[in-house]
Amino acid sequence: RKFVPFYLIFGEEQMYIKKYTEKLVTAVAGKEPNDFNFHTFSGDIDLDQFAASLQIVPFMSEYNCVLLSDVFFDNMNSDDLSRFAEITKNSPDTTVLILSIPSKNKSAITAFKKIADKKGVVCEFGILTQVELEKFIAKWANENGKLISHINAAKLISYCGKDMNLLKNEVNKISAYAKGEEITLEDIDKLATVNLESKIFALSDAVLNGNAEK
Repeated sequence: RKFVPFYLIFGEEQMYIKKYTEKLVTAVAGKEPNDFNFHTFSGDIDLDQFAASLQIVPFMSEYNCVLLSDVFFDNMNSDDLSRFAEITKNSPDTTVLILSIPSKNKSAITAFKKIADKKGVVCEFGILTQVELEKFIAKWANENGKLISHINAAKLISYCGKDMNLLKNEVNKISAYAKGEEITLEDIDKLATVNLESKIFALSDAVLNGNAEK
């Protein structure tokens, strides 16, 4: 129950960012936060409203919680970014500001890391390794009453990439349609959504092998 004034949650693994942002909000503001003590912003935000939300005194609660997620920092000019950073620096100790950035906006992340290092916590969720992802795929398949081999899990990753949200959706989809107890390579070839990168590799292989039909 001891929280710092500022949390920066970012990285490439969006499933973890979303999951732990929700957990932190629940910890600070409760499962059903009220409008007095919980304020959310996303997209193009009004900096005046944002500044005012940070200064609100908690009502029947220990903390005022402000959540920013999926903010369009790319649309801000340098003056807006500087003002945003200044507002963030001056938030009172009774407010817990959570900045959740499921993106690769390096300029915004660098600026807010400096603030978080001084008055808060920085948490980065990177892409999981191949082995870790294969374990998750096996777990998700098992939750759907299916088995999947290490080789086939790796094949699914090669088709879909390493985004956990996408992989989980693909496992759920394939599990629903697979007839046997085990997800086969045939199931994956027939049903998996192949990402653009994998399509480009397949195209390159076909060109190099002189396979015009493929």
